Amino acid sequence: MKNEILKKVALVLSSLLLTLIILEIILRAFIHPSEISYGTLFERELPPHKVIPTRSINNSERGLKNNILIVENRNISRSDLTSVTKRDPLLGYTAKENAKSPNGWWQSNNIGARASYDIAKEKPWGKKRMLVFGDSFANGSGVPQEDTWTYILNSEINELEVINFGLDGYSMGQSYLRYLKIKNSVDYDFLLLMFVPSDDLWREINTIRALAGWNSYTVMPRFIIKQGKLELIKSPYESGSMVYKKNRDNLSEELRSHLLSYDRFYFKSKYESPWIIGNSILYKLIAREYYIFKFNRLKNWGMNPSSESSRVTKKIFDTMNNDVKKDEKKFVLVILPTHDDISKLRFDSSFREKWYKQVSFHCSGIEICIDLSEDMLQQPQNLLDKGYDGTHYGPKANRLISELIRKHVINVLEF
Repeated sequence: MKNEILKKVALVLSSLLLTLIILEIILRAFIHPSEISYGTLFERELPPHKVIPTRSINNSERGLKNNILIVENRNISRSDLTSVTKRDPLLGYTAKENAKSPNGWWQSNNIGARASYDIAKEKPWGKKRMLVFGDSFANGSGVPQEDTWTYILNSEINELEVINFGLDGYSMGQSYLRYLKIKNSVDYDFLLLMFVPSDDLWREINTIRALAGWNSYTVMPRFIIKQGKLELIKSPYESGSMVYKKNRDNLSEELRSHLLSYDRFYFKSKYESPWIIGNSILYKLIAREYYIFKFNRLKNWGMNPSSESSRVTKKIFDTMNNDVKKDEKKFVLVILPTHDDISKLRFDSSFREKWYKQVSFHCSGIEICIDLSEDMLQQPQNLLDKGYDGTHYGPKANRLISELIRKHVINVLEF
C-alpha cells in the first residue's frame, strides 16, 4: 500500500516536472532580446533588469528629444516646462545661474532662482523676503514663468519679495540641502517649503530615479535617520558621467552596495538573478510579479506615518524648522495635493483618512503648517486646470494657489 502511494506521488511529480520543462521550452521560443533586461516575453520585460541600461549610457540623458510639444506654433522644450540645470556633486543637479530656456518660459538669475532679475544679498528697502523651496510644484513646472504662483504672489504684494528655489524632481532632502547652500547668500524673513506627499515621499528613500520609473540615472543624495538625527548619504560619484563610466558593462559592487543599503526601489528580484533557478523563464515571470507587487506597496505605503519615507521626511521638516528658527526667521510648511489627490480625496474614504493622518503627522510641531486640500476641494473643476505638460497645475490653478497662500500664510506673517 505504501509503495503504491509512493509510486503515484512519483508519477504526479514526474508529470508536473515534465509539464514545467515543456512549458519552459515553449516560453523560450517567444523570448525577444532587450537592451534593458534579460529579454521580453509578450512585451513584458523579464528580470534581471539592467540598473544602467546601455541606451542610457549612449544617451547620457542628453540625447533625449528636446522639443516635446507645440504651443502657439512654437516648439516648447523640456527645459521650458521644467528648468535649465547643471550637475552638482552634492545635490545631483541644480539650477543653472543666469540661464534661459529656448522660449523663455523658465529663466534664472544670478543665484539660480527662477527670476528674470538679479538679487542682492540685502533685502530691498521696505520689503520682507520669502524664500521658496520644494519640487516641481514649487518651481511651477508646466507653465510660463509669469503664470507661476510665486511670480503672481511676488507681483501682487508690494511689501513682499518672493524668491523661488523650487526645482523639478527634487526631494525634500535635496530642497533642504539647497537651502543650506543658499541661506548665507541672501537675507530673508520667511522660508516656505512646499510639500506634495504623493510626489515627494517616495523620493526620500530613492537614490536613482530610474528605479522608481523616471528616466534619470544620476545617483541622488538622501538622508537616513541615525541615533535620532539626520545623516546625509552622498552619492558615491562626484559627477553623473562617473555613474556610466564605472557601470558601463556591469553593475559595480560599489553601486550595488550603495543601492542595497539606501535605495528601497532596488529589488533583488528585479535586478539580480539567483544561481541556477534564475535562468528559468517561469521563475522570471514569478519574480516579475513579486517586484511589481513590492513596488506598488512601497509607493502606496509612503503616506503612512510609520513608513521610512514619512519618518525621514518629518525629520527633514523638523530639522529645517529648527535651523530657520535659529536664524530668527519663520518657517512655513505648505502641503499641496495633486490633481489625482483631489479626486481621491473626493471619492476614496480610505485615501482621505490616510491624507489627514499624514497631514497631522507632518504638521506636528510646525507653527505655520497649511494643508491646501480643503480649499482646493471646494473649487470648481475649471479652476484646477493642468499645465502644458499635462501633469502639473495650469495658470488658473497657479493663481488659485497664490490666493490661498496669501489667505492662509501671508496674512498670519508679521509685516
